[in-house]
Amino acid sequence: MQNIEKALELLNVPAELSMFNGQLQKKTTYQIVETITTDRTNVEVTTDPVTGKQTARRVTKITREYASAPSRIEKFGGYGLNVISGWINGFGYDYVGVNAEGKDELFRDEEDKLVTEGDFAGQTFHFNWVRIPLIKTDSGAIMEFIWDQGRNTNSAGFPIANELDFPVTIQRIQKVISGTVSIKANGTYTVSNVSTTTSRPTSVSVTKGYLLQNMSVDENELAEMCKVVFEVKDQDDETHVENLACDIVVTGDKVKGDVYINGIDSENIPYTTLIASMGLKFPQFVQRWHLYNGVVNNSVYGSTVTIQLSASESNEIQVVAGDSFSWNPTTKVLTYDQSKPADLWYTFECLPAQGKNEGAQVAIDLKTGLKKVL
Repeated sequence: MQNIEKALELLNVPAELSMFNGQLQKKTTYQIVETITTDRTNVEVTTDPVTGKQTARRVTKITREYASAPSRIEKFGGYGLNVISGWINGFGYDYVGVNAEGKDELFRDEEDKLVTEGDFAGQTFHFNWVRIPLIKTDSGAIMEFIWDQGRNTNSAGFPIANELDFPVTIQRIQKVISGTVSIKANGTYTVSNVSTTTSRPTSVSVTKGYLLQNMSVDENELAEMCKVVFEVKDQDDETHVENLACDIVVTGDKVKGDVYINGIDSENIPYTTLIASMGLKFPQFVQRWHLYNGVVNNSVYGSTVTIQLSASESNEIQVVAGDSFSWNPTTKVLTYDQSKPADLWYTFECLPAQGKNEGAQVAIDLKTGLKKVL
C-alpha cells in the first residue's frame, strides 16, 4: 500500500531522496564534553645552562581535553520524507545533490536578516549555516543535522554582533589530582599518595571563540561534534505508515482537503490498521481549515477562523471573495476580505496525539491559487 511518487509530489521532495522513506525511530543529540584537569602534583625541572644545576619547583598544571558524546538519546517519532519536506519547504534548505563524501545533502547558507516589525525592528540577526548529510543504510537511513555553533542572541533577545561571542552550551567535568610532593635540593623529587577527584558533569555556557581557540578546530569540526542524528528505519508499507501528506483540491469556488497516507488517499486505505511511527496503531485524525486573512480571531492558531472537522466529516467548503470576512457553518460558505492577504491552510492531526502531533499541512493563496507545502 504505497504510492511513493504521489508522496514525493505532495511533500515537494526531490525524487532522488525517495530512498529515505521510512519511520524515524531514534534521535541522538551530541554535545561537547570539556574535561579540565588541575594537576597539583606537577613539578617543573629547570637546568642552569652554565652550571648544569637542576632546580625543581611545584607548579600547578591545568589542561583541557575535549570529546563529543551523546547527551541525549530518545525514542523519536516521525517519517523520513516528512522531516526532509519540512527542512526544504518550511526552513528553506536546498537539496545540493551528493557531496564530496558521497552523501546526499541539504544545505542552507548563513545570512543576515533585518527585522522590520515588532520589538526588535531595526535589529539585524546573523543566522548560521546548516548542512544535513543523508546516509542510506542497510536497514534504513541516518540523517545528520549539523549547524555552525552558537546562539545568535543575548538573554534579552537582541543580536550578538560578533559571531565568536555566540554562546554554546557544553558539559564540563573538573578533575583534580592531589598528592604529596617531596623536592630535594639537587632537583630530584618524589610524588606519593596521589589521588584524583572527578566532579559530575555540569552544563556551562562558553563562547564559540573560546571553543575554537582551546580545541584548535575549525567551525566545521566544531559543528560536527555537536550534531543531532536521526535514525530512519525501513518498514513494510503493508503494515506500517511510512509517510503522511495532504492536498487541497479546487473545483470552481469549492475546495476540498485530502489526506494521504503512504501516498494513497486515506479514503482508499485501511489506515487505522497500520502501525504509526511511535509503535502504535495509527489513530483517527482531526482535520482543520485555517484562514489567515489579516485579522486574528483564533489566538490558538493565530488565524482569522479555524474550522475543525472529524475524519469522517466532509470538509468541502465554498470560498468566495468579498469586502469582509465571514463564515457560515450552515451553508459552509467562507468569505474572505479580498483587500487583505488571504491564505487558506488545510491540516490534519492524529487524535489522540500519543505523545506527539503527527500530521501534515498544505496552504493555498486564495488570490493567486498557488499551493505550498508547509
